[in-house]
Amino acid sequence: MKCFLIPLATATLYMGAAMAQAPANIEGLYETPKGSGPTVSLELIVLDPENGIVAASTSLNDPPNATRSMACGGDVQGLGQISGRQLVFAPYDQTGEGKDCRITATFDSAYRNVRFSQTPACARFSGWSCEWRGLKASKVDPWKQQDRSRPVPHKGN
Repeated sequence: MKCFLIPLATATLYMGAAMAQAPANIEGLYETPKGSGPTVSLELIVLDPENGIVAASTSLNDPPNATRSMACGGDVQGLGQISGRQLVFAPYDQTGEGKDCRITATFDSAYRNVRFSQTPACARFSGWSCEWRGLKASKVDPWKQQDRSRPVPHKGN
């Protein structure tokens, strides 16, 4: 009986740890194509792969449209945890109305595309007429990134 319980306990621990692990290919930059509609970007850095802890930075820009004469936008930086294909993160700034803000990024099975949702408290960071909810972004090839504040990695000759 002891021989049966030890492998079962080990398998349970391993499966539990695997559920919280951050996929290796989640790290990087995700963006919507520049165009006439709202744009969103999401940059992820895996801090603790075993526990799925991720640093996230997202920004939103929505130009004027038929229902709004002014542009709106905002940004949120914070920490989150990935579980399955969902990353939920909260802003570093946990004061005032923003303390209940949570942004959820749901990834496709290849972690190439992401769809956003948010709690109402995130309006503190973007304004009431702008929101991340429903926006989509795709992973940017790091070799094709242009005009970034960080240098583009150089491919060896």
